[in-house]
Amino acid sequence: MDSLDIILSALVLGASTGIKDTSSQVIKDLYSALRQFVITNYGEINLRVLEENPESNKHCELVKENLKNAGAENDSELIVKAEEFIIVINEYEPEIAKTVGVRLSRFKAASIDIGSVTAEGSLSTGVIIEEAEISDSISIKKVHAKDQSNSKKK
Repeated sequence: MDSLDIILSALVLGASTGIKDTSSQVIKDLYSALRQFVITNYGEINLRVLEENPESNKHCELVKENLKNAGAENDSELIVKAEEFIIVINEYEPEIAKTVGVRLSRFKAASIDIGSVTAEGSLSTGVIIEEAEISDSISIKKVHAKDQSNSKKK
């Protein structure tokens, strides 16, 4: 994962967890500090779009492009803050940091064909489909989910 992806991942995780009432105070405080750092140093980046819909690829890509244009991937202090936040999320709310290869929700379709999905990482899941109306057929092939949280280093 490159530095831009680390920063974006931390911001998305924060938007997903750091502003919810059920999140621990540690997560709220760390996300607040990360958010304030971005606002102070990169005021032109609109984090509100992520907080309104952190699962939107469109919003994620917009924030990622803005981070890149602002040169955030070279900001070592921001990268460290993002990495620290991800570590804390993994410790306090590991379910939030799980890796999902494909997640589809709230849609209607005649058919779906999903193939060649790989998800690696802690609590990985290959495919999640929620609240879907599929009128004809669904095909899911070649899905690999690998949980590396218990693997031994050699």
